[in-house]
Amino acid sequence: MADKDNLSFTQNLRQNNEIITDLPKENTTNNPINTDNELPIIIIPNTLLLPHTDMTIELDKAHTEKILESVNENLEGIILTPKRIPEDENENVEFYDVGVILELKNLQEEEEHYRIELKVKDKVLVNQIIEREDQYYGTFQIVKEETNITEDESIEINKNINDAVLTISNMIPNSEIYAQQIIGKLDTLEKVAEVFPYIKVPLKRKQELLEMQSAKLRALKIVQLLIEQKDAMLLQMDIAKKLNKKMSETHKQSLLREQMKMIQEELQLTDETDDHKTYRERIMEAQLPEEVEKAALEELHKLERQGQNNSEENIIRNYLDTILNLPWHKETNVEIDIIKAREQLDKDHYGLKKVKERIIQHLTVLKMKEEKQGSILLLVGPPGTGKTSLGRSIAEALNRPYVRASLGGIKDESEIRGHRRTYLGALPGRIINGMKKAGKTNPVFVLDEIDKMTASINGNPTSALLEVLDPEQNDSFSDHYLEVPYDLSDVFFIATANSLMDIPEPLRDRLEIIELDS
Repeated sequence: MADKDNLSFTQNLRQNNEIITDLPKENTTNNPINTDNELPIIIIPNTLLLPHTDMTIELDKAHTEKILESVNENLEGIILTPKRIPEDENENVEFYDVGVILELKNLQEEEEHYRIELKVKDKVLVNQIIEREDQYYGTFQIVKEETNITEDESIEINKNINDAVLTISNMIPNSEIYAQQIIGKLDTLEKVAEVFPYIKVPLKRKQELLEMQSAKLRALKIVQLLIEQKDAMLLQMDIAKKLNKKMSETHKQSLLREQMKMIQEELQLTDETDDHKTYRERIMEAQLPEEVEKAALEELHKLERQGQNNSEENIIRNYLDTILNLPWHKETNVEIDIIKAREQLDKDHYGLKKVKERIIQHLTVLKMKEEKQGSILLLVGPPGTGKTSLGRSIAEALNRPYVRASLGGIKDESEIRGHRRTYLGALPGRIINGMKKAGKTNPVFVLDEIDKMTASINGNPTSALLEVLDPEQNDSFSDHYLEVPYDLSDVFFIATANSLMDIPEPLRDRLEIIELDS
């Protein structure tokens, strides 16, 4: 119902004890009533009218005949709106309390309907409803409305109604006659009453407007609703024009998806789904590098504009999940404990004195560098000499995550760099997948059997590995799936190989080699 400032007159009158409040509001039968102040109840489907105006409506023959049966000898009755239409015809109808008295002035039969001229009289509060011989009757009292509209307010209301009606009529074929009838009304309240039936709001909302005690406040609210309706129709027409330009015979099946897309573009829709909100919140909370955040937000915008079940939806979601599950922030306060490292290596590996000493020397140099946590080692030796397990021991000694990727037999560069997202089933490369598993930017990353990679028509994985292991390049590693640079400079890479002979020289030059004897 109306807000505190616009209390319906039923509330207002009852609060001031101006009407009898103990009369039953529900339908009753066989109760004596005062027929001196009684009129039959008329139900006109989906129709509400305002008092003190002349109206013409169109109704089908069945409803027209029902109205003719309902009115009294003076062709009068009370229009009341049912709160709901009962499914069972034997069930009593529950009405709203407020309606208007109308008088039938003229009836004109046409091919499929009747044109009915009505004189809408006073607004009434129905105190009691009774059913007699399949017809509802109501006792009522007339309610006077406040009509304190100033001349300036009247001019402004008339102008807004005329502008809106004229604009709407230009968008609806064959509506010029109705528009001119409304525009031709000089009385402000008559003009408001004339447009009232055409306002597209639920019937319950119209009932609330009818019940407002102030005719001025109601008029202002109706004008506001009319302007909103006009703006919505203009926007809908604009969207339709743009859609017509974009549509072709081959794209008719995508009509609904395109319409949703255009609506979101025009309205800058912010009513996101919970899923989209979650993605946006995660992106903002992740504090991604500027370039990465921009790429993620662009993909999210694409996702918001896609229709349901769009073929790209899962691709975009997988990409966003990959971005958000990768570690992006450098680890701070990372210290290398040389004593702990030596103890860990001695605990896990018996012998290998020279090898362990070389590793300790390497860690000592790494500790002195401070600004970089990354490093690159190559452990070379026959199978079974403990190359891979040394990598795990180094990870435990440094208290870093341990990740391993087996590169033996790789012939495709995309295994390292990832697949472009234009390909079906595209995935990140093994390096980015390993970083996602690690969850930190400074893991110990073991690259097993780099000597067993071979070139093919799908590219040379060795050249991609050069970018991964080159300290001058790996702070902006480019994975084809991510399409944004990723910093690998803090990763402690440990490559393993059975033989140096099968490792290309450019790759060997980037590695500190430690040989293990059999």
